[in-house]
Amino acid sequence: PRELSDDDRTRARLYTAIGASLVGQGRPLSALAVLDSAQRLAVQAYGITSIAFARARLEHAAVQLDLGGPAATTGALREVEAVAAAHPSDRELAARIALFRSSRAMQLGRVREADSLALAVLSSERGGARSILSLRAEAMRLYASSW
Repeated sequence: PRELSDDDRTRARLYTAIGASLVGQGRPLSALAVLDSAQRLAVQAYGITSIAFARARLEHAAVQLDLGGPAATTGALREVEAVAAAHPSDRELAARIALFRSSRAMQLGRVREADSLALAVLSSERGGARSILSLRAEAMRLYASSW
């Protein structure tokens, strides 16, 4: 929308959400283009060590994981983990990284590692409201148990 054209912060978050939505619709190539823009906008608005950049980068890496396999995501994972280290109190980012690493482990055939990472996400949310991340973690554990 035109009213958002001057606000890189809002556009960065919005493009990240749109990119994730496109992935859910089975449109990974369209998602990559939108997530490329989200990453660029997040760096401009918040900086390379921001949580907004890490979330956009992680969504982008998830698409790369599906399209190119684990090797295509090594650099992105390192970048996102560096941001998480600078923001240790952001539990949501830590959970998103753990779920990404769980998906990556599954693609590498490391089922126990994938299950352990997903379990760690579930354990971190015990006692609180269930989030979409805990539902994803449960799905990953079910998938891992089917192997």
